[in-house]
Amino acid sequence: MSLGYLLTWMMVFLRALGVVLQLPMLANHSPPVIVRVALAGLLASIVSGIVPSASLPPDVWGFVFVLGGEVLLGLALGFIGRMAFSAVEMAGRMMSSEVGLAATPGLGTPEMSSEPLAAFVGALAIVLFFLFGGHLMMISAFTRSFSFAAPGAPAVGAAAMENVILATSRVIE
Repeated sequence: MSLGYLLTWMMVFLRALGVVLQLPMLANHSPPVIVRVALAGLLASIVSGIVPSASLPPDVWGFVFVLGGEVLLGLALGFIGRMAFSAVEMAGRMMSSEVGLAATPGLGTPEMSSEPLAAFVGALAIVLFFLFGGHLMMISAFTRSFSFAAPGAPAVGAAAMENVILATSRVIE
């Protein structure tokens, strides 16, 4: 294993770790940390062979900046995916409130176990996500993110904004 491939794998792993940290809760429980790290390692092992190779920054501070940038970029990607599930959860809570199944408001955030309709809608969203291939689209989007920001260069390229506008126009079509 060459040093270049190891560096590329590490950059892909850090970006994948940022995405995997944003996984939605399943049955009101987050996946254990070891499962998240293993999933990020698996994703990095699959994807690191097809992304451009990373280059080593010249100094230590540049290396620390690149590591932090990869994690932040992964967190941003995961946050975008997490927003869809948060919207569904919010819709379920609104339905529970309108139907009268919600608990009385208190100081804290209500638990999903006290709102059965919201829990059902959230679980249904996760099932439909896997049923319609959302996980494959997420992996594809994660892989395409390396064409916008290469591993080891977490700054987004100039063509990224144009690609976002084109993708948005396709969604509107």
